[in-house]
Amino acid sequence: MKKILAVILALAMMITLFAGCAGGGAKKPEGDSKSGDKSSTGGGKSFEYTAMWSEGEPHSEWLKGVISQYEKQTGGKVKVTFVGRDVLTKIRTRILSNDPPDLVDQDGSEISGALLKGGEILAEPMDDFLNGPGPDGKATFKEIYNTEILNLYQLDNKVYFVPYVFITSGFYYDKTLFEKVGVEPPETWEEFVACHEAFEKYGVPFLGADNIGLYNAYYYYWAVQRVMGSGKFYEAASDKTGQKWTEPGYLEAAKYVSEMSARGKHMFQDGYEGAVWPAAQNDFAMGKMGALLCGTWIPNEVKNMTSPDFKWGFFPFPTVPNGKGQITDMEAYLIGWAVPKGAKNADGAKEFMKIACTLENANAMVKNTINMSPISGTEFPDLLTDVKPYLDNAKSFHKSYDGVQSDFPEWWSNVFYPINDELFLGKISPEEFIEKLKTKTAEFYANK
Repeated sequence: MKKILAVILALAMMITLFAGCAGGGAKKPEGDSKSGDKSSTGGGKSFEYTAMWSEGEPHSEWLKGVISQYEKQTGGKVKVTFVGRDVLTKIRTRILSNDPPDLVDQDGSEISGALLKGGEILAEPMDDFLNGPGPDGKATFKEIYNTEILNLYQLDNKVYFVPYVFITSGFYYDKTLFEKVGVEPPETWEEFVACHEAFEKYGVPFLGADNIGLYNAYYYYWAVQRVMGSGKFYEAASDKTGQKWTEPGYLEAAKYVSEMSARGKHMFQDGYEGAVWPAAQNDFAMGKMGALLCGTWIPNEVKNMTSPDFKWGFFPFPTVPNGKGQITDMEAYLIGWAVPKGAKNADGAKEFMKIACTLENANAMVKNTINMSPISGTEFPDLLTDVKPYLDNAKSFHKSYDGVQSDFPEWWSNVFYPINDELFLGKISPEEFIEKLKTKTAEFYANK
């Protein structure tokens, strides 16, 4: 239970921040929803759905519209409760008491950490469903997805998760400002440093940072990916001896972060060590800094603060000399559904997912929540069109933070965060960073 709670605490801030990307003004698909009806489910394909969204959020409004469609098409009723981000905490006891809801949603890492770890499998495998008929006349459900994305949350070659929201991270920038400075979005480390130097001459900091541990961690995680490739950050975090951190690639990645920090070229705004969210992202929106490394929720969070000539752009973390990670390696942070173990009305839940994942409904989600969909052929939000070419050309996908945040939440919060913050803020050298991680990781696991 301690680890499950740690998972939820570690991810809660990301999900809360992500809620900002669900801008107001969402519209339901056609039909008036009766989803607020808490009467007992029964008849037809009735089922119970406990959702991660809160009442009034664009995603909950979209879901209500899909529920209305489902009820009209099947004659069944949906008993839905919008309980907020700690949904998995609230349903865990019910699952263990053999009284689970029939459907739940949350981000894939949190579902994995809460329902598929610790020796207990508390979700139903979805392979038969995914191999069965799909929406819009597809021969199988799984063919609406990129296979690699769908398999990210496999356990023992079984899939337990059906995604409907796609998020990734990278650098967001104003094309108009980049044109004024005279630079193009960089793809290599050399070009990245040149961008910083051009912005420095222009009198505007190249990068902005709000000094949130979650956001600070993007830099080292991405640096490791670019130096060593996907999966290597996970390998080091899971090594109970701490010795994995002594491999040269981890130090090399730390040197790139240090070069960006106040200890190196100081690519961030002055005083970034004392920044309080959302000050930096607001200043970025007003043209006071060049780029932010964050998730795809950022454009929608600050869209009402940008000037009329602000044009959204996106570029991935740059490649590094002799690095194994490539521009075509993209992060996939997914939100979707799981059917809890012991669900009594799973058939209704599965039929609902099929209706929700039609192109029409997936596009309605994109439009009304300003999010991307993992479903092939869906539209892109206007604010995120620059992300599309990178996803279209991606050759591989990996989990957010390489899966470390969800699978090792206590280590992530208690060991990595504080040490990484010191590196990111330039308070310790790369060598000190590695030595601390090695020592503290070994101590952490020894005390488990």
